[in-house]
Amino acid sequence: MAHVFVLPADAQLVRLPPHAGAPPRRYAVTADRLYELTAVDGHGSLLIEPAAARASARVVVATPTPGYALLLDTLASHADKFLAASDVVSFATAAVPALAAVPEAVLVRGLPAVCDTVDGGAEPCFRLSTDRLVAHVRACAARAAACLPPPLAARAADLTAPPLAAPPDVVDAAAAAAPAARLRLALAAAVRPLPPALAATVTAAAAPDFAALDAVLTSLAALKAPVLAAANPNAPKAAKKTAARKSAGVRKPARPAGQRSLKAFFG
Repeated sequence: MAHVFVLPADAQLVRLPPHAGAPPRRYAVTADRLYELTAVDGHGSLLIEPAAARASARVVVATPTPGYALLLDTLASHADKFLAASDVVSFATAAVPALAAVPEAVLVRGLPAVCDTVDGGAEPCFRLSTDRLVAHVRACAARAAACLPPPLAARAADLTAPPLAAPPDVVDAAAAAAPAARLRLALAAAVRPLPPALAATVTAAAAPDFAALDAVLTSLAALKAPVLAAANPNAPKAAKKTAARKSAGVRKPARPAGQRSLKAFFG
C-alpha cells in the first residue's frame, strides 16, 4: 500500500509514547510545534498519481497536538508541589529519553493553561490543576466542534443523518442533535492526547449532558436498521454463522510464535 506524507517543512519524525505504558505513536516535530501523524483514506486525493492508485493509497497527515500532554504523567506524579519548567522536562525526559527530540519550548508552551503557576525567579514553576485542564479542554473542544477535520465532520454527519422519507419531526430532531454530535467527537479528540486516567476525569467533568443526543441516535438507529438490513440481506446470516462458530469453539489457527501478520508488518 502506498503512503503519501503531508508534513510541515523541516519536520523531524519521532516515535514517542503519549503516556506511561502506552505504545509509541508517530509524531513530527518542528522548532515550535508538535504534530501527531495520522493515516487517512487517500481515495479522491489529488496528491496521489496516477489516479488508479488512489483507491488503495493512504495519506499521512500531521495534526497539531499539545506538547504539554507529554508532560502530564510527570506533573500528575508531582501534583503536590510546584516544579520549575526545566525540572518538569528533565523528569519527563529521564522517564522517556525519546522526549529529548522535542524542543523544551514546544513541551512547556501550554503549561500555563493547565497548571497553577508561580514565579520561580529564573523561570516559572507549575503544578497541575485539574480544574484548569478541564476548562482548557472544554474550550478547545468547543472551538474544534465548529470546524471539525473532514473525517470527523463526515462521521458526525453520518451519525445524525436521518433515513430517507423520515418523518419531519425526526428530521428536525436529527438537525437539532447535530451540534451535540460534533461536540462529542471534538471532546473525544481533545482528550485523546491525555493519559487515560486524566482523560476519563476530564471527559466526565467537561462533557455536557448528552442524554438528548443519545435518545436521538437510538431513534435514528431503529429507523435505519430495516434499511440497512434490506441493503445487506446476508448480514444476519453472516452474524449467525460467526456466532455458531464461536459457540462451537471454532477458532482461527494460531499464528506460529514470532510470525507477524502482514498488517502488523506494514502498519
